[in-house]
Amino acid sequence: MSGPKTSRYTLTPEQRAILEEQRKVRVELELMKKQTGDVRSVIADMDRLMNRIAPLFGESGMESGTLKAAKKLQDKAKAALSQAATAGDTDSSDKLKSINQSLEDAVQQLQAASKILKKEEQAADKAFRKKSASAIDGGFTLPFVSAADSPNPTQKKIQQTLEELEGLNLNPSQKEKAANLVKKYKEIASMDLLKSFYAMTVLPFARDCRRYHDAYEAQGAEYERLRFIYMSNAQQLGMAAQEIPFSEDAVVLLGQKVAQTEELLRQQQEQAYISRCVDEAMREMGYEMAGDREVVRRSGKRFRNKLYLFDEGTVVNVTYANDGRITMELGGVDTADRLPTEEESTSLVADMQTFCDDYLELERRLQKKGVCTNRVSILPANAQYAQIINVSDYNMTAKVSEYEARKIRSRIAETQRKKMGGNE
Repeated sequence: MSGPKTSRYTLTPEQRAILEEQRKVRVELELMKKQTGDVRSVIADMDRLMNRIAPLFGESGMESGTLKAAKKLQDKAKAALSQAATAGDTDSSDKLKSINQSLEDAVQQLQAASKILKKEEQAADKAFRKKSASAIDGGFTLPFVSAADSPNPTQKKIQQTLEELEGLNLNPSQKEKAANLVKKYKEIASMDLLKSFYAMTVLPFARDCRRYHDAYEAQGAEYERLRFIYMSNAQQLGMAAQEIPFSEDAVVLLGQKVAQTEELLRQQQEQAYISRCVDEAMREMGYEMAGDREVVRRSGKRFRNKLYLFDEGTVVNVTYANDGRITMELGGVDTADRLPTEEESTSLVADMQTFCDDYLELERRLQKKGVCTNRVSILPANAQYAQIINVSDYNMTAKVSEYEARKIRSRIAETQRKKMGGNE
């Protein structure tokens, strides 16, 4: 040997686990950034609500245990924010996931408390209005907001049913329809039509809304987490993400999308790591990076070439295929497409034989970095594999002289071998 060498490089289980942990940490930190913003937002919303409702409770004479509980929940949420502020990429993914869970819990608890407070606010407002009206000489009652000045029982039922939907988790379409129903029922004058509208439109819609709300309460947190991870993965891969609205099946579908994109990211991450390790090992052995290029075949297949200076006028061409295979072959340098002369072929065979030992050393160094070599094709040094590489379409980063046949090995190769031995 050593003619062209094609191998499929894989990672040791230990190194694969390290990269997988790094990916999980990245996802959790991205999610944490979003969730800290969510927590700050609900804390601010709660501040505004409590500032508005506290005086109302005082005027109406009502007391709210929910108001006191909300303040404690705010303190708990702020503690979660403080914990998130100290987190970083040196923490484990499990720890970061736990912090994210605390942030998610804080959002859900504050939102739940906010819904209760808003209902209590309505009750306090009615109590305040009633108290104020009774104190006015001559007395009067404030008009009840409804479809008519004197709402009938059906109107009251419709209004109450629609008001109950305000505190539920609804999708945008349901929110829009609820608003339209409020407008529509106020326009119906016929009692028969109003009863039919309640039975045939309002009640079925309310049941659908409650069903959606119950499903979101059970699976909403997991849906939002999976949706974020899927979107993040798709962005990392440079692919368009499919928009998946919440439904009872959305969590399962998103789980599948996350698994698919994570596998693609794993492959991409491993190939990038292997390429980086090859670069490092080649530098350690004294090989200077001389140029590179990226090629796309008509079939759509992509591959990258990197050239490493082997000797005066010779380079090692490393080809990274999109199926994970890496081929290394030695060749002379020129700026035109041509075949080597007989004399050049003989000289190149001698260089191939020398590179054989270097390739074995490269495999050893890659193993230390957690990269395993699965040989596909290792061909012997032979004149039939002698080649001249046209570097005119490469992005050259180092000056390389054109190849000339020689009988005595130059000092560049000897220097490389000394470096190789000195970097154990």
